[in-house]
Amino acid sequence: MSDKFALPHSIDPYLYLQITPNDDDTLTRNYSNLPSSLQMVAATLDPDDHQTIAVSKDVTINKSNDLSVRIFLPRQALDSSSSTNKIKLPVIVYFHGGGFILFSVGTSMTHDFCSNIASEFPAVVVSVDYRLAPEHRLPAAHDDAMEALHWIITTHDEWITNYADLTSCFLMGTSAGGNIVYYAGLRAAAEADNMLPLKIKGLILHSPFFGGLNRTESELRLENNMHLPLCVNDLMWELALPIGADRGHEYCDPTVGGGSKLLQQIELLGWKVMVTGCDGDPLIDRQIELAKIMKQKGVQVVSHFVEGGFHSCDIIDTSKTTQFIVCIKDFILSSTVPACLFIKSSNMSDDKTAPSDSTIDPFNQLQIIQNDDGTITRNWTNFPSTVATPNIPDEHHHTLGVLSKDVPVNQSKHTWVRIFVPCQALDPSSTAQLPLIVHFHGGGFVVLSAATSLFHDFCSNIAAKVPAVVASVEYRLAPEHRLPAAYDDAMEVLHWIKKTQEDWLHKYVDLSRCFLMGDSSGGNIAYHAGLRASAQVDDLLPLKIRGLILNYPFFGGVKRTESELSGSSEDPLIDRQIEFVKMMERKGVKVICHLDQGGKHGFDDSDPVSAAKRRAVLDCIKDFVLSSADNRFRASE
Repeated sequence: MSDKFALPHSIDPYLYLQITPNDDDTLTRNYSNLPSSLQMVAATLDPDDHQTIAVSKDVTINKSNDLSVRIFLPRQALDSSSSTNKIKLPVIVYFHGGGFILFSVGTSMTHDFCSNIASEFPAVVVSVDYRLAPEHRLPAAHDDAMEALHWIITTHDEWITNYADLTSCFLMGTSAGGNIVYYAGLRAAAEADNMLPLKIKGLILHSPFFGGLNRTESELRLENNMHLPLCVNDLMWELALPIGADRGHEYCDPTVGGGSKLLQQIELLGWKVMVTGCDGDPLIDRQIELAKIMKQKGVQVVSHFVEGGFHSCDIIDTSKTTQFIVCIKDFILSSTVPACLFIKSSNMSDDKTAPSDSTIDPFNQLQIIQNDDGTITRNWTNFPSTVATPNIPDEHHHTLGVLSKDVPVNQSKHTWVRIFVPCQALDPSSTAQLPLIVHFHGGGFVVLSAATSLFHDFCSNIAAKVPAVVASVEYRLAPEHRLPAAYDDAMEVLHWIKKTQEDWLHKYVDLSRCFLMGDSSGGNIAYHAGLRASAQVDDLLPLKIRGLILNYPFFGGVKRTESELSGSSEDPLIDRQIEFVKMMERKGVKVICHLDQGGKHGFDDSDPVSAAKRRAVLDCIKDFVLSSADNRFRASE
């Protein structure tokens, strides 16, 4: 170590960290001398201890290198485990701090923080007990992070298989854990296709631990900071880096060479990265510089830098933890394609004096928050989604009737389809192939998902009633992806269907009998995708579109219609839908028009009238599909 990095005589970093170096390049860690928040605590698996906000258990991943995880499950998920409509939870893979040389998943501070995250979101938290230096120098911790991710993909652990939504995964780390998340994130981005069904949506770097050869202004200003003195910082890097490496190594300095080329892959995948810090942390300048480089590379970065505080204060100072968890929650909600939001598009009472537009907050109505960067935060956790059920035991086939599974279409765009197949098609004695209905969900182009329970149930009913195979499309949402992004995704799905060897589509579908269907904004998508498809008939073969089903199609215009101005409980878009039907008929299109009196825009299963109307629409869809030998349009309201 050069003179300019000499340790201040007033601080003994070994004593500060309560470690003793041994002759064999190991450490004796004197945890018993540390504060109570840094003492070890056991996992809390007792299911009868209802005072515990989250249960936890330790699971060994690799006995040969002593790699394990502590999994945290929110109490409410365990208490509702008997529910038939069990909702799966996002996965947060967490990496603790300690300069790569200290602490574990069992450190009280880490355990309590993970418990709070699991309970508050709620989420399944997988806290990784990676190997420590100097016994296992970098990149050992980075290797362990990747091994943990691959374990999550392949494990049959019941907490993961029963409660974790692998399509909504976030990597989060504090201090050295933030460093691990960054480098594991780069690796995971490079092999994203090989990690399916795990889909990482974002990285959270909390007070990340980085360094470099030259001192920054904040490091010099806070050289003897009591929470992270520079001599302690230097010793941690000396013990953690590969033998012979200095702080110019990429594991320490992520700005080497202008930043990793793999950041471009993170940008292509659409992952967001949150970087947090405070100006009382000697590392703040390095954290800000990394955030700038990532932005220059096109990565969507959410920076959260505050005044005061100290390194990792958000979890060390429990008075700050609650607000920090709110920030994490906002980031996760804004980074996740909403999978469980149902908003009734009208939501007006039957009272003819319903409030005018000026008295309704549209953001509150849609449960969204507008962000400064042009994105929106969708508060989808309060609304139901349904997990696909691809493998139902044979003895349940006769009661459930339809199987479903999620299949990726374009990993870089996060588009996928949920395929529904009636169980009768799986009968080995059946050789008949079924019509295909490509479905586009509603939500005004900005909310909802193919996994939203309303649309999941509707597609299941269509598959059973017609019968047909239904491919429900998870297209990109606005404003992050404004039109025509949804139309582009619709066409990409059609071309994917024509060439895919996906088992259910290949075995059970008659591609010559395809229908495009959409609800509300999905009806708009079905119409515009239909126009494009009509210009690409030969290119789409053997896929042949026989008809379009536009259910409550979502259209607008510059001038208000009478139905839009009336303020009644009926669909305000009815005038536009009627005019749309007339326009198609004038163009010579064969139209079957189904317009009901009364009702609202979309379905409301809590309303018996709406539920009855839904059943009637299913009958109409069945009749239309089975009778349509030629291309025709159906507008239903």
